[in-house]
Amino acid sequence: MKKLLFITLALLCHKIIAQEFQMGKYNQKLEIELEKQQKLIVTSNVTPLIMHASHISFDSLKTQFETMKKLLPEKISPLNSATYLLNYDLKSKKPLISVIQHKSKGNTYLLDQEDDLSAVRTGQDSVIFSFRYNELPKEIFFIQKYKSKLPDEWLTLSYCFVLNTTDNLAEVDSDFLVNQIKNKIDKISSKVNDAGLYGNPEMKIESRADQHLEWDYKTQDFLALTGRASGGWIREKFVPEIGLNAELILKGKFGIGVGVNQFFHFQNPQSENFKVRSSTFINLSFSPRKFVKDDNSGMTFSKVTSEFMGSFSVGYMIRDNSGFFPKNTWRVSGTFPVMKHLYVEPEIFFNDAFKRIYPGIRIKIM
Repeated sequence: MKKLLFITLALLCHKIIAQEFQMGKYNQKLEIELEKQQKLIVTSNVTPLIMHASHISFDSLKTQFETMKKLLPEKISPLNSATYLLNYDLKSKKPLISVIQHKSKGNTYLLDQEDDLSAVRTGQDSVIFSFRYNELPKEIFFIQKYKSKLPDEWLTLSYCFVLNTTDNLAEVDSDFLVNQIKNKIDKISSKVNDAGLYGNPEMKIESRADQHLEWDYKTQDFLALTGRASGGWIREKFVPEIGLNAELILKGKFGIGVGVNQFFHFQNPQSENFKVRSSTFINLSFSPRKFVKDDNSGMTFSKVTSEFMGSFSVGYMIRDNSGFFPKNTWRVSGTFPVMKHLYVEPEIFFNDAFKRIYPGIRIKIM
């Protein structure tokens, strides 16, 4: 007669079908691979909390979970997986536990060499420790203007263990977990300054179990200061130019800038009366941007950056000692990338009565 055996997922050698677990919405996620195809997932919605994630005592959490599990009246079938959620209010420090049993949609059996039929457990258990903060950790720098904008439910830091069975939780090395979390945080901190981390609470950070880190630290508003040099032709004459532009990048999606451009004119270059004159323009610019993922050669890090796609600018001449342009001259130009740091810029100069129009084109480095 065939025997019906309960085999846990950890003992299977064929491909397992893991229970799908919805972590809900999050902006930051750190994933740590454990033995036996298990993992820990740490999530938060504000960067100060994820950067605080290594300040945790996993040993005390494991002990508390085991104590509460023994007191639960609900019994889980050995063939069904379950999600155990422990919600902590850091003010009371008392967890509230809830249990969701995931019943198998069908029975799966394994036939061994002795013709014994074994029932197979095909799902994994989840144990989630979720900490609800009344306020952000005081020792962490945080720009106050963002604090009032954060929904209360965002002040939550969660640790989700995806396990073959909850019995495996006791086998997890707590020191290993803390070190893994700390290493991931240190790698991010080494690449992103404090203003970038804590000034952008919704920063996207994701670390997979293979240690590959991804983050987006340029989606916050920030000010970019850019210098430029170019050479171009106006009215069949070569006119070099230098400029400085200050641009406010809004959420990494577009930039609004103000800049100063100075054009140089060479008068009588082949005589003793050689002189260098200049024309100075002040201009306003608008630049759309796009998000791109930039992997470095080591494939340990990748970051999402806000990349310049081009710009449109309008300028007005505020000073001229060359006589090259008439009074009240305006300048309209567009800048388009050719390759890294190299751009082409078609431009048009005209006066306020449109009596004279000068087209030009220049190659710009910035």
